[in-house]
This record gives sequence, C-alpha cells and structure tokens, in this order.
Amino acid sequence: MFEARLIAFYRIRTIPLTDELYQVLVRRVVKRGFVFAHPDGGHLRKSSWPWKAMRRACKAAGLRRIGWHALRHTFASELVRRGAAIRAVQLLLGHSTVQMTERYSHLAPSALQETISLLGKKQILPSREVIFGQQVGNTMENLFAEVL
Repeated sequence: MFEARLIAFYRIRTIPLTDELYQVLVRRVVKRGFVFAHPDGGHLRKSSWPWKAMRRACKAAGLRRIGWHALRHTFASELVRRGAAIRAVQLLLGHSTVQMTERYSHLAPSALQETISLLGKKQILPSREVIFGQQVGNTMENLFAEVL
C-alpha cells in the first residue's frame, strides 16, 4: 500500500500497488528522495524526467505524444477489459461517481464482439429451470431446439 497526500483536497488516500511497482517506487525514493514531485516540491515541468521518459516511450512505441492523464484512461479501460468491477476501478481512480469512471473506461471496438460471442458458447445448463416459481424443463435447450 502507498499513501499519497492529495494537495487538491488536503487528504491522504491509500493506494494499493503491485509488489513490482512498490519496489520501483521505493528505489526511486531512496535514490532521489521523491517519486513524482519536482525536487523543490513544485509541479513537474514538461522538461522534467517523467515527461522526457513519456516522450521517449511514446516514440519507441510508435505512438503520438500523450500526456500523463491519458494513462488514467488506459488504466481504467484495461481494468474493465480484464473484468474488474467498475466500483473497484472507481475507488482506485478516486472518482466520486461511477459515471465518471465509466467516462474513463473506454470500450475497445472488439469488446462488443467478445461480449456477444459469450452467447455463442455452449453452456452447461441445469436440467430444470425455475421460472416465476414454477419448475419447467430446460427452457434454453427447448428454445434452441425449436428455433434451430
């Protein structure tokens, strides 16, 4: 866990981290005494190392330049794509509403096809289903038999 002091709201948030990221941040603090703040405590300037590192990474990946804020969108989108609960993503991003998180978590074009293909997968259905309190035969199986 990592505690971050949020200057904008004068509060502290605890942020869960992967073990790997935690070690990277610890090494950075030991080496430099800070993680993302400028050594004088001010905001990062576009000429500072994180911005330069971002520009190099974008160039190496063949991407147009992006700002750091774009990584929040990527973070949210990737978590949702991997099946994370939207509420958990909301808490990780520090959003006050799920609606804001939904704006951050963009669907990849393939997500719609992946979602609809879930219906094409053969499911192991119970032998009997209960509908409106009454036991009936396997309705999905019967429906497919009638339609096909």
